Amino acid sequence: MRFVADSSLGRLAKWLRLLGFDTVVQALPSTPARLPPPVSGTVYLTRRAAWQGSLREDVLVLKNNDPERQLAELGQRFALHRQSGRAFSRCAECNEPLLPLDRGTALELVPDHVFFTQEQFFQCPACRRVYWPGSHLNRIITKIKEMYPDRGRLLLPPGNFRKGVPYGH
Repeated sequence: MRFVADSSLGRLAKWLRLLGFDTVVQALPSTPARLPPPVSGTVYLTRRAAWQGSLREDVLVLKNNDPERQLAELGQRFALHRQSGRAFSRCAECNEPLLPLDRGTALELVPDHVFFTQEQFFQCPACRRVYWPGSHLNRIITKIKEMYPDRGRLLLPPGNFRKGVPYGH
């Protein structure tokens, strides 16, 4: 599943990327009639009230301002827990799939304390941002489980998060 989020939904887009969904942010046209023809698996997301009456199946007008509640709306409409997103496999900033990064290369790119406490590193090939399964990962996992108490575990991959498994490599 691929999401195209209106430019006002950047924080929601970041959450979707963390869950492994291909999500781009762009300015959408003033009406859904100006969207390109539907593409299988692509969903347009907006908060524009003017789009509320759209009959297109590939458009979702979100009601909430809060990104976590928006994510819950998406989860209800599209059963995200059944979709193919691989949590923590995409760059949260630019959406590119992450690649494994050689530990020796990471030495020059991360703070010393991170290098000496982590075993695995991943890098975005586009923006060069470096990721590792640190304590922030546990906070994100906890938040996802809070947002989806009955299905949060289904959005997350099985395995030992401390060993980089959530990155899908």
